[in-house]
Formats: sequence, C-alpha cells, structure tokens
Amino acid sequence: QLLDLLPRAIQVLPNEGAVRINNFPWKSWTTLIKPGWYLIWPIFQTTKAVEVTPQVVDLPPQSIRTKDGQSVVISGAVQYRIVNAQKAILEVQDFDRSLVALALGTIARHTSEHTLNELLTGTMLDQTLRKELAAETPGWGLRIEKVFITDLDKIRTVRLLQSAQ
Repeated sequence: QLLDLLPRAIQVLPNEGAVRINNFPWKSWTTLIKPGWYLIWPIFQTTKAVEVTPQVVDLPPQSIRTKDGQSVVISGAVQYRIVNAQKAILEVQDFDRSLVALALGTIARHTSEHTLNELLTGTMLDQTLRKELAAETPGWGLRIEKVFITDLDKIRTVRLLQSAQ
C-alpha cells in the first residue's frame, strides 16, 4: 500500500491516445497526453488510453420492412478512427456499442424510406450512411471513414408442415 504513494512510470504507445485525469484535493482537470513515457502519482492521477488506429465494428443483421412492404435483412460494418482521445474517453461511455446502435438505427430509418428495388439498384447507400453517421458523431472524437453494407437481401419465409401421428 505504501507503493501507491510513489510515482509510477507509464508508457503511452505510438498507436494510442491517452488522457491523464488529475484529482488533487484542491483541483481536478484532464490532460491529453501523447505517446511516450510519463510519471504519474497513483493516489492523485489515473490514465486511460484508447487505440487511435482505424478500427472496424461489425453491424449484426437486422430485418427491416422497406417502403413497399418487403422484408429485407441487412448487415454491414463501420470503419472509424479516433481523432480526439479526450472526447472519446470522457464524453462517450462505450463508443463501439454506441456506434453500433446509431448505425443500426440509421440503416433502419434509411431502409424504411426506400423500396427494395431502389435499395438493390442504388449504389449510394454506403455513402449516404457514412455522411449521416459522420453528422451524428462529431462530439464523440470519432471520424467515420467508411460504411460497408455486407448483406442486403429479401427475406424468404418457408413453412414446414409436419403430419400429426
């Protein structure tokens, strides 16, 4: 327990962005720290680091009704990069999960506004979704780089009948 009173060396890697949170009895503040070695006082300071290299988050398949009443299944992925580690750490609780929820909602809204034919023949779906997600996430410290639609198909329902014996 006495070792908690001594300063400790930490390293922020080149692919990380980090925030040092200072909680002194008379004042609290945060500082963005760049890659390198730092001394922290564990009793008064903590650090949180995040990966700043491009990351991809998968969007699970979801079934949606189109404007013309067709049921489709759609899934994809979002590629993003953290551009402001301080905002990403302090202003969003879980940016991966929040980004998935926002992307699924945006896809559902956009899909329900178009017909199946428009969705299958249109090539602007990825770009439209990227622009909408980028407009929604400026305060998160993220930059949306790409949105990939990996699966878009009409749902076919098959009923299996079993004879009673």
